[in-house]
Amino acid sequence: MENNNQVKNNGKGKNIVIVFLILIVLGLTGFIVYDKYVKEEVNTNETKNTTVTEKEESNEVKEVETTKTGVIYSGEIIKEDKDFGTINLFGKEETVKYVLNEQKLYISNKSIDLTNSGLNNIVVMGNYLVLGLDGSGYRFEIYNSSLEKVDQVGNSLGLLIGTKTNTDKLVIDDNNIIYYECKTNNSSSNLETYNLKIKDNNIEKVLISVNQNVDCTAQR
Repeated sequence: MENNNQVKNNGKGKNIVIVFLILIVLGLTGFIVYDKYVKEEVNTNETKNTTVTEKEESNEVKEVETTKTGVIYSGEIIKEDKDFGTINLFGKEETVKYVLNEQKLYISNKSIDLTNSGLNNIVVMGNYLVLGLDGSGYRFEIYNSSLEKVDQVGNSLGLLIGTKTNTDKLVIDDNNIIYYECKTNNSSSNLETYNLKIKDNNIEKVLISVNQNVDCTAQR
């Protein structure tokens, strides 16, 4: 009877050892499968996602570098050759540069003659190119997509006695410009201030104020 109990106990012990060994084998197998296939797939997916993100960021940087719109230049009279790079003008990528000794603004292979005029402002406004020119009074010339001058506004810097106007302050943004008209008669002169508003093909000239009987410069 005692021997039978001992045999039974030994049998139970062997069964426990076998079950334990089976569990160890299953655990190792599961670990190997996870490490080789599941973990590898996760890492691959993470790598793919990272690659896509970097590509999108790269495209954004490229677009910012190659596309310039609105105010191209605003400041002092340009006194040297100046390359403004590539801009989106009239739906096309165009190179823009100013050649001082020729007094010409080049738009790719076309040019605008600016003889006897200092160039202070270059702005893309709607479907037009607007140039601020100092010479024979300060004026803004408006050009269409064929670089033909379609309009001209302003004949003064708005100069009153004891005051000074900076040409770079005349450009508000790529839809609004301030300009001045000095209108004289035999006895007095009036200075009119306007807001030139351009959106798409629409050109609007809004009278802001009138200063009567003031000293201002009027030239064409």
